[in-house]
Amino acid sequence: MTQTATQQTEQNEAKTTLFKKGYRVHVDFVSDSRTEFSGTHIKGDAVVDRHENGYVFGQLEQGTPFMCPEQFVQLTSQEIFKQLRDEFEEWIKSQDFYSSILIYQHGPNLFIYDSIDGYKNLVVRVAFDLWKVLHKCREQLKTLTVEGVCHG
Repeated sequence: MTQTATQQTEQNEAKTTLFKKGYRVHVDFVSDSRTEFSGTHIKGDAVVDRHENGYVFGQLEQGTPFMCPEQFVQLTSQEIFKQLRDEFEEWIKSQDFYSSILIYQHGPNLFIYDSIDGYKNLVVRVAFDLWKVLHKCREQLKTLTVEGVCHG
C-alpha cells in the first residue's frame, strides 16, 4: 500500500513540471537500469524527446540517449526564459484588448523578438518587463508559502 501511495505521489509531482519535446535541459544522475550501463554517471546538456509518468526521455548533446526521473532534469536558463515568453504571449492573446486593439494596430509584428534588444514593440516590451517582475514575485510567494513563512 505504501508503494502505491508513493507511486501516486510521484505521478502527481510529475504533473507539476512539463518538459516538452525539444526543450533544452541539463541532466545529472547515476544510471540504475540493471544493465551494463548501471552505475554510469550521466551528466550534461540534452534535448527532451518525451516526458511521461514522471520520467524524461531524451538525448545528450553527443547523442547518448537517456531516461531518468524528472527530479534529475532542469530546464536551461535559456529554456526557462523562452517558456516565460510563451506564457506571456499566451496571456496577452487571451486579453480583450488583444483582439480589439493590439492586433489591429500592430498586426503580425506585435511579438517580434530580438535576443539582444528584446521585444521590438514598446508596449509589449513594457508589458513583458512587468510580467517578469510579477512572475518573480509569484515564485517568491510560492517559496514563502511552502516554507510556512506566509500565513494568509
